[in-house]
This record gives sequence, C-alpha cells and structure tokens, in this order.
Amino acid sequence: MKIEINIDESTLSTLFKEKTRKEKPISFSKSLDLMWDHDKRCIRLKKERSSTFNLDNKLVGYCFAQKCGFVTPKIYQVGIPLSEVNFRNGVVVKPMYESSARGVVIVYSEDNIVYLNKNEKYSSISEVKTYLKKLIK
Repeated sequence: MKIEINIDESTLSTLFKEKTRKEKPISFSKSLDLMWDHDKRCIRLKKERSSTFNLDNKLVGYCFAQKCGFVTPKIYQVGIPLSEVNFRNGVVVKPMYESSARGVVIVYSEDNIVYLNKNEKYSSISEVKTYLKKLIK
C-alpha cells in the first residue's frame, strides 16, 4: 500500500513553533489539536473535511509521523485478527480501530502482561486475549 501525505509548510512550522516555544516534546494528539485549530478556518470557508480526518487511520498516522521526522516504533504485524497476534516478549499490541490506550497491552513476558488503559496485570496470554475479545467488538 502506498500512502501519499502532503503537509504544507505553514502547518509544519506551527507544529514545531509550538514545540520549541514550550521547550518540551508534544504528543502526537497535541500536534493534531494544533493542526485542527488551523483547519477549522478552512472547513468553515470551504466546507471541507479537516486534513487531520485522514489521520484517524493509525497506519496513515504512522506514515505521517515518519514523514515529519518523528521516531516511530517498528511495526511487526498489522491488520490481522486477534487470534493471530504474536504476543511475544517486549511487544506492545494496539488495536487498529480503538482510540487512546483502549486495548493496548504491553507484553513484558508470558506471565507479565499489562493492559495500559487501566494498568491491569495479566498472568497469561490466553487471559489477555479473552479480555480483549470482549473489549474489541
């Protein structure tokens, strides 16, 4: 799949100006908020969707972050059913169609898995899969 992302210079400078002014990193969602402020005017004037709407897709957002020069994690698997996810040590699993930390688990080991949204710990992969099946419907 090829994804084309075009970002105008003023939007990028707004993002980096905000980052520099505060002298601390900003989150990806904060950068979207900054872009959304810019896009609100465009939407009212042109009656178009915001350019940030395209970033609702996690894979597009990932490519966007890479194109902006942000460090991004390696993707091992994408778009597969929960039953086929490889829950190996040191992996973070994030559902494609959930937001925030909903459904995100960190696999430290087979008997130490943390559900990030509620900081709940699980002692087996099957226990996590059972919980995630209920959560992600």
